[in-house]
Amino acid sequence: MIEQFLKDLERRIDPGVEDSLFEQWRLFADGRLGEGIFSPQRSKRVPPLDGCAVHWSMLHRGRIMIRDDAATNLSPAMFEEFVRPYDQRLLDTFAGGGIHFCGRGDHFISHAARLPGVFAINVTQPHLNDVETIFESTIDRGVQLLGFDRQIAEQALGRGRNLRGNVHCW
Repeated sequence: MIEQFLKDLERRIDPGVEDSLFEQWRLFADGRLGEGIFSPQRSKRVPPLDGCAVHWSMLHRGRIMIRDDAATNLSPAMFEEFVRPYDQRLLDTFAGGGIHFCGRGDHFISHAARLPGVFAINVTQPHLNDVETIFESTIDRGVQLLGFDRQIAEQALGRGRNLRGNVHCW
């Protein structure tokens, strides 16, 4: 039933709409629309970040933080089919970045962390996840964890877990 719904939806969507929306977002992020945070005028007021972005006051490599909260409701196979291609397109366009999700995401984090251009992951509720899976999928591969729960990180250190200097805690 879902397959029929998706096919019907695909037939109804104007193929140019997605490309148009994506181009508008790219132009916005490149600072060509208005005087927002990405504006070329901003560099006259604030030093340029040179290939970095800020997510909730945390500096990370790349120019985008993708919010994948809804992906926590999808299976790894559904993530691969419905989320990965679009996340990769954004990462390619914005010279990489990070992925954020709230809730339990240990079932798809290895897929997300393997995307070329993912430099950071923000897991806001690590207590809902298998923390070792989170660490293996991120810091063991050189992907930073941003805004991680300090108590959980300290517990891991207490167990002898090497966090490799890749965990930023609040």
